[in-house]
Amino acid sequence: MATRMKSLAPAPEAVLAAVRRAEPSLPPAQIDPADPAYALNIRARASTMAAIEAVAQESGRTMKQVIMEALRAAGVAVAAIDLEDRSPARRRKR
Repeated sequence: MATRMKSLAPAPEAVLAAVRRAEPSLPPAQIDPADPAYALNIRARASTMAAIEAVAQESGRTMKQVIMEALRAAGVAVAAIDLEDRSPARRRKR
C-alpha cells in the first residue's frame, strides 16, 4: 500500500500574510489574467548583447526596458508594465 505524502507547500493565504507582516509597504502583485506574461527567448550575437547592455547601463535602465522601448518606438503596442523595471531590488544595485 502506497503511503500518502503530505504537502509541504504553505497555503497561499499564509504566504500573503507573511509577506504583509515582513514588508507591509509592498504593493499587491499586479496580475492581469486577461493579459498574462510570457517569456521571450532570443538569440543575438555577443556584440549586440554588449551594445544593449551598454545602453542600459548608461541610461540606468534594464536590458528589457531598452528592448521594450525600442519595440514601442517601432510602433509595437507594448504594455505599460513591460516598460517598468521589475527586476528584484538586489539586482538593481549592481
